[in-house]
Formats: sequence, C-alpha cells, structure tokens
Amino acid sequence: MTRTYRLLADRFDYKAGSLAYDYAGYDYGCRYDDESETGIEHRTLTAKPDGSGPFFTIPVRDIQECAP
Repeated sequence: MTRTYRLLADRFDYKAGSLAYDYAGYDYGCRYDDESETGIEHRTLTAKPDGSGPFFTIPVRDIQECAP
C-alpha cells in the first residue's frame, strides 16, 4: 500500500496542503543527491496515487504522513 503525505510547504508546482504519495519507480539518485547536498533526509514522492511519475524530492520536515 502506498503511503500518503500532506505537504507542509510548497514544492515546485505543488502547494502546501496538497497530497503526495510514495513514488514507486527509480529516482536516478535524486533523493541521495539532495540529501548529500543539504544534509537533510528527503523522500521521493509523486502527486499520483498509483505511485507513477513524474516524481519530486522533498525534505521529510516538509511532509506529514496521513493516517491510513
């Protein structure tokens, strides 16, 4: 089951309060690159409930997991 998150901050074209979902594909190391660059844990998410792309990365401090 894909986890659902509420964005606590704007990220690219996605506004705070929007729902996002775990991305099911390969992120080509983008999450790792963002974590290495910032020192902050990130998640790779998508706006599509089925987990398909496109994807984006976001710091975990900027998301809140929704109850199942």
